[in-house]
Amino acid sequence: MGTGFRLSVLIAPLLFGAMACSTLRMAPDAESVHAMLAERGAAGLARQGVGTTLEIPPSVNLADGLDRDEAVEIALWNNADFHEALSTLGIVRSDLQQAGLLRNPDFSLLFPTGPKQLEFAVGWAIDSVWQRPKRIRLARLAADRVASGLVATGLATIRDVRVAYADCLLADQRVLFEGRAEELQRELADMLLAAFRAGERSDLELRDARAAVASAHVRHSLAVNEREIAYSKLARLLGLNSDIASTPLSPAPASSRDALRLPGAATEGSVLDADALVGVAFIARPEFRSAEIAVAEAIAELGLQKVQIIRLRVVLDANADGSEGFEMGPGLSAELPLFDHNQAGVARARSDLERASWAYVRVRRSIREQVEVAVSDHAHALDAWIQFRDIVLPEIDWRLSRAALQHDEGDLSRQVLLETERDALALRYQVALARADVDRTKARLEYSVGRYSE
Repeated sequence: MGTGFRLSVLIAPLLFGAMACSTLRMAPDAESVHAMLAERGAAGLARQGVGTTLEIPPSVNLADGLDRDEAVEIALWNNADFHEALSTLGIVRSDLQQAGLLRNPDFSLLFPTGPKQLEFAVGWAIDSVWQRPKRIRLARLAADRVASGLVATGLATIRDVRVAYADCLLADQRVLFEGRAEELQRELADMLLAAFRAGERSDLELRDARAAVASAHVRHSLAVNEREIAYSKLARLLGLNSDIASTPLSPAPASSRDALRLPGAATEGSVLDADALVGVAFIARPEFRSAEIAVAEAIAELGLQKVQIIRLRVVLDANADGSEGFEMGPGLSAELPLFDHNQAGVARARSDLERASWAYVRVRRSIREQVEVAVSDHAHALDAWIQFRDIVLPEIDWRLSRAALQHDEGDLSRQVLLETERDALALRYQVALARADVDRTKARLEYSVGRYSE
């Protein structure tokens, strides 16, 4: 055999090995997932934690309180669900590397015993060469689909943290309102008890006052318990074992929290363009991209199954005692697809393609429905908040200031002043509830679109 042929036999495995290693450069990693999150409005928030240690990111300072964006950053740093999903990137990167590898050659050796001469043969499945690009494409699509799923997990984590943060803000306000309401009710009951002892009130009125105090105490206790539940949920999402309830929240002004910097988003008081937001969602939602990739992946799998019908091997045979001494020569072996020509594999790939196509239709419809529902919910919540802010809050402030002035001038009793403040607390809680609904529906709307306002 010629020297060039022998040299090519030695160099080819090294070349193909280097090509296999190069496939890793095409694989998505944690940085690419963070970049995709940044494209969707999570810039500066998605950071990679170190090991499994639960900690506060270096860029977060809790000395001035915990704001919403800091809560999101801590969650993406510590959240176990997000990092569990992120760790699957190592698996798909390994699959992609494996797809770039070629089959190992096999070596057989026949020993020279008796009259038999020394023989050896090297065989290699050459069909893996033309199957390799299809395998790499299939593994790359699978890796991209997993990366899109990780982005979806990250976006869902951001939504959950923002909703939980709004729940904690509401829980804090409710504890304050119910605590003050209990204080007012106790003072009113003490005033009624003094009037009862003076013979100015009946025992029935006294019993009603005591029942009102007990009811106010129960509502306050429930508010404290619900606050603990809300903070426990937030702490779980942030991946923190410490008592996050001891850290004061530092919410941004309502005006900046209400801003929707999204294509198709409306100004306050106008109608949201649902169709425009649906169009944005079809581009930005990673679930939609995953569905598209799944269809392409099924098509690639079908193509791979079809080429696996042909199985070829090249053979290099040699013996030590030929007519010219040591002899070596190439050969070829093939599997004849007379009975098994991979019918099952092709049929399975076609069924998977049909499943992926219907899943694409389902995801598309689901995203449209989610956006339309989120647009409607946010529009109603924003309208209610505007009514409370522009009409109810000024009325509450006017009534309280008017009652205080009349009390100072002696035209209003202490009892009526306390009752006015108690009734105002109930209205203020409704205002706080409307404010929380705006924050929660905004988080769900931005998640449904696939982009968050920075």
